[in-house]
Amino acid sequence: MWFVARSVDRFPKRIRETPKCSVGVVDFNLQRGTLRHVGMRGTAEVAPVDKARLHRLLARYLGEDPEGWSSTFTRGVIDKLDLMVRFRPTSIVARDQSYFSLASPREYRA
Repeated sequence: MWFVARSVDRFPKRIRETPKCSVGVVDFNLQRGTLRHVGMRGTAEVAPVDKARLHRLLARYLGEDPEGWSSTFTRGVIDKLDLMVRFRPTSIVARDQSYFSLASPREYRA
């Protein structure tokens, strides 16, 4: 798992000091009563930004062509990224803790 960062951020500084870390991903929808959680523990390392990897990561959300990306976002955020953090999980736990408060399980459609 890759994260983007800047050398002025605290996140990469903490990773350099203590590579052991955890990552949590939560999908929560109150109206549907769904709560899914993935928790990972592992280690991370800081690396210089890899422009090709950064483009592949951002293209998933912003589109394949950087010319179509917001110039304000590119200048204000993307151009300032100079590091990437690689997280390698050693354990992964996934839980569906849905409670279906407003919809019965039969009404739920993923």
